[in-house]
Amino acid sequence: MDMTSPSARMHRLRRRGQRPTGHVSRYLLAAILIVLMAVVFPVWLFFGSLVAAWTYYSDEMPSPEAITARPSSSSVLIYDRNGQLLHEFIDPQYGRRHRVPLGEISPYLVQATIATEDHDFYLNSGINLKGILRALYHNLTSGGGDDEEESIQGGSSITQQLVKNALIPEDERTKRSVSRKIKEVLLSYALTRRYSKDQILEWYFNEIYYGNLSYGIEAAAQSYFGKSARDLTLAEAAMLAGLPQAPARYSPLTNPEQAKQRQQDVLGLMVRQGFITPEEADAAAAEDLTYQPLSFPIKAPHFVMYVRDLLERKYGARGMFRQGLKVTTSLDFDFNAKVEQLLRDRMKAARSYGASNGAVVAIRPQTGEILAMVGSVDYFDRKLQGQVNVATMRRSPGSSFKPYMYLAAFLKGWNPNTIVLDAPINIGGWSPKNNDGSTRGRLPVRLALGNSLNIPAVRAIMHAGVEFAVSVTRSMGVSSLSESPAFYGPPVAIGAGEITLLDHTFGFATFANNGRQVGAELPPDLRKPGFPELEPAALLKVEDMAGNVLEEHIPSERQVVPPEYAYMITHVLKDQRNRVAVFGASTPLYIPEFEAAAKSGTSENNKDNLIMGYTRDLALGTWMGNNNGRPMSGSAYGVTTIGPLWRDIMRLYHKDREVTPFERPPGPIPGVDDGEAKPDSTSQPAPRPRSTTDSPRRQPQRSPAPTQRPSTQQQETQPALEPAPQTPAERLRERRQRSRRNFG
Repeated sequence: MDMTSPSARMHRLRRRGQRPTGHVSRYLLAAILIVLMAVVFPVWLFFGSLVAAWTYYSDEMPSPEAITARPSSSSVLIYDRNGQLLHEFIDPQYGRRHRVPLGEISPYLVQATIATEDHDFYLNSGINLKGILRALYHNLTSGGGDDEEESIQGGSSITQQLVKNALIPEDERTKRSVSRKIKEVLLSYALTRRYSKDQILEWYFNEIYYGNLSYGIEAAAQSYFGKSARDLTLAEAAMLAGLPQAPARYSPLTNPEQAKQRQQDVLGLMVRQGFITPEEADAAAAEDLTYQPLSFPIKAPHFVMYVRDLLERKYGARGMFRQGLKVTTSLDFDFNAKVEQLLRDRMKAARSYGASNGAVVAIRPQTGEILAMVGSVDYFDRKLQGQVNVATMRRSPGSSFKPYMYLAAFLKGWNPNTIVLDAPINIGGWSPKNNDGSTRGRLPVRLALGNSLNIPAVRAIMHAGVEFAVSVTRSMGVSSLSESPAFYGPPVAIGAGEITLLDHTFGFATFANNGRQVGAELPPDLRKPGFPELEPAALLKVEDMAGNVLEEHIPSERQVVPPEYAYMITHVLKDQRNRVAVFGASTPLYIPEFEAAAKSGTSENNKDNLIMGYTRDLALGTWMGNNNGRPMSGSAYGVTTIGPLWRDIMRLYHKDREVTPFERPPGPIPGVDDGEAKPDSTSQPAPRPRSTTDSPRRQPQRSPAPTQRPSTQQQETQPALEPAPQTPAERLRERRQRSRRNFG
């Protein structure tokens, strides 16, 4: 070991503090006692009073052991999945704090602190006798005075300062009173008898206030210099070591001249104690220091605030600071940052449609982990209300909601080749219409869903039943569809029920998994019958300040619908041919490089544009519109405004990745094995459209008044479709049904 190095000097100092005191210490103690008896007799009265004070104050003093069990506080650190710091949440009551072991603190800082605050720290019994004598002398020579607080001059060792900050009740700490000083002395002595000097010093460095909202040396090193305490130079350490006595007065950020003088004083004390040479002190004093501006940068702010809400829900608003949580999240910040930039770039073109804002959510279906969450174009734009997280706000999904309705119908017997009637329908006075006002007669479900027709979607929910359709949607992960089925009624089929983009994307991730929902377990106290038991995973690992793992994400899963029925939806949405009649042969929903399932959505009056879609590797939801609900222009449709962004993000994520193909469940799947409905030369009469007197097996639920909920009409452009002929199997089934009616 280099005996001139800072660590070697500290080693020698510690060894001096651990040696038996021997004859010299005893002689020194005897000399001190003689001096006290002969010269400062009033001091004997003080020390004699300590014996009585121990008994007198014992009932109202905390135990020295309380220092290990006291409620502590530390900043909450949020990281992305790759270890990038996203944000540090500062305890509003106790400021910034990061706890570190003594071995992670620069030896320069340890030496500077001991030289400045308590040069015989490793030798004393926890009490700064010289400081106490000075305080007593001041008290006696000043004549006491009426104000007890003004009559006491402080003289505190490192141990006493620790006791004051950690064990003395908060309402007493600022009082310069005799009773508080006596308690400090008694507790400091007891603390020194029970714990090692290194342990006391470690506690001190993690408790003391350094100004700049920083409690503890690690927080101070980060706040002032943007580095860890272990990396502080001699000049930086001397600057910080001078702060505890008067953090505001000696702050280099607000009083640089006084701070520089204080630094030089500390360096001089280090020379006096033999920690450094005069030459080292001069070099450190001449060093120009670079300070980090006081700021609390935040990356991926909407996601970070979403995570904070989760932590407060699980650990409490105070509990998360008391435990000093270190949180590794699911977010891929590099991917999220690129998504943000793509959104900003797209908004330049989208503003011509009257849109001012956008949002994106990306989830990994296999694990349910949120990889990206962008809640607005600019979090810091107050005019835009950028801090509002649109990803977690309820908005109308428009026609992007229809896959859930057809899934419910599939579970009730339909399949992609089932013929559905696109003809006028009236339900309790409500008559949904397609966007262009026309109807197209008979056509298979695959074309009705692919081309986003409204009337067939309403027939699908009438076939399945509103209550069942809402239940199926919730089971897929859309927990924000929280009102009763009667509140929504049949209009929910075309987007009348407002849901969050996060839930919507989670639901599409379940489609990607063939009806297998994967995510994080919802806390039992937040579960409700009929709603999902899982939620998107945002927390990968949560540790306390001591490094204990409090929770770690192990994906949970539920098979919420049979695989073959969920795959029917994928089978339709991934086939570009099913949407050609309305959207054309080339749209942003079609990506030639790999298979992706996609569905567009446009809400009533063009207030919301969405594109929802997925591969096996990524579920992606995108939204565009205005926070205040202002309609966009009449030509603003999901495909045209937000479609290019959805496609670009899909390509970005899958670039240089092997795309996992969709997995077809085993066994026969109606409407999938048969392929598309084939043209049929045999003309069959179309079923008679239902009139207002025709009712399905379930009595249609009356639509609530417009003041209770919106009546959403899908605004997709819809040119005429050729009525699709029946397949031979469907013709046979219809003939059998007619035969039963004729002979029944």
